[in-house]
Parts: sequence; structure tokens; C-alpha cells
Amino acid sequence: MARVSLLVLVLITLAANHSIAQRCNNTSVGLTPLNDLGTGFFQGQQGGLYPNGENERPAEHNAAG
Repeated sequence: MARVSLLVLVLITLAANHSIAQRCNNTSVGLTPLNDLGTGFFQGQQGGLYPNGENERPAEHNAAG
């Protein structure tokens, strides 16, 4: 009886994992990446990895490090 219960538990677990699998064939959700946004805005926040929409690290950051 314990083997049957274990088998049922394993099958339920496998079925649950399969049903919530992510759709990996999607390559985009239609949003612009933060570093491509530049000086544009998304939800009130300016793009870029650094201030003023820049993606290059400011010299001040290197000097401080």
C-alpha cells in the first residue's frame, strides 16, 4: 500500500510541475530593456543604467572605487 501511495504522490507531483512550466519559446514580452530605454521613461523612471539615461559608468564612479 505504501508503494502505491508513493507512486500516486510522484505522479501528482510530476503532473503539477508539467502544468506550470514556463513557455520558453517566448523571446519578448514587448517591453524595452532598461539599458535600451536611454533618456526615455517607464512608469516615471528614466532609463539607462546610470543617471541621465547613460549606460556608460561615470568617471566619478571609477574614481570613488
